[in-house]
Amino acid sequence: MGSFTLTRPVLGSAVRAMWLLEPTITPVERLRRGVNLCLRGLGELENIASDRDPGLRVELTAHHRAVVDATERDARAVGLPSATRPKTRSDGTRDPVFIGQRLPSHMALIRDLLDRDGSEPSGDLVFWVASAFVHGEYHVLNLPTKRISDVEPAPGVAGVQIGARLDNFVVFMASVAIGIHRVALAACAYAGWPDEVWQDLVQPIIQRWRAALHIVRSAAFRDVVGEHPTA
Repeated sequence: MGSFTLTRPVLGSAVRAMWLLEPTITPVERLRRGVNLCLRGLGELENIASDRDPGLRVELTAHHRAVVDATERDARAVGLPSATRPKTRSDGTRDPVFIGQRLPSHMALIRDLLDRDGSEPSGDLVFWVASAFVHGEYHVLNLPTKRISDVEPAPGVAGVQIGARLDNFVVFMASVAIGIHRVALAACAYAGWPDEVWQDLVQPIIQRWRAALHIVRSAAFRDVVGEHPTA
């Protein structure tokens, strides 16, 4: 089940990088997005300290306000709008300050990364399943394959095996590979390098991966509609 655990944070990091490296945006827009990520981080630090040491909270809040003020001055100098400052909640926390539009949600960013033409909802499905597993939601147990263990259990104990079918595993790993691949190409474009800088490195690996998938294909998908899970 490690693929579920790793998919969400890897994609979460990849989509933020992709959001910053998007080749169609202007340098000013790239700056705005980067500033909003920094402001969000400062807001999270303040929230972490909201129910801890009061002195630390006051110190972080003062630092946060000073950084926001300085950031807003610099933003106006390059033509960006004023910062939006959400109200503080009753528990002392608040949403992060932002300039221009809010940060998109992780789901929206992953959807843009994996479903570029909007024809398949794979980005949403990968995010939902991975999030359910990472957060320990009980309904995730209805998604993996289950069967009674072949091993004779101790009296009064039932053994159950839970796992992911190989075809499902491939979907999650492919999503991560696609995300990293697109970010690497965007990084090359941002640096002014040709795609070959990355493609020459990664294509031999992709070819080996495809060959391995071809070998296991018949076994991986034989029980897609059957009662028994595929290991």
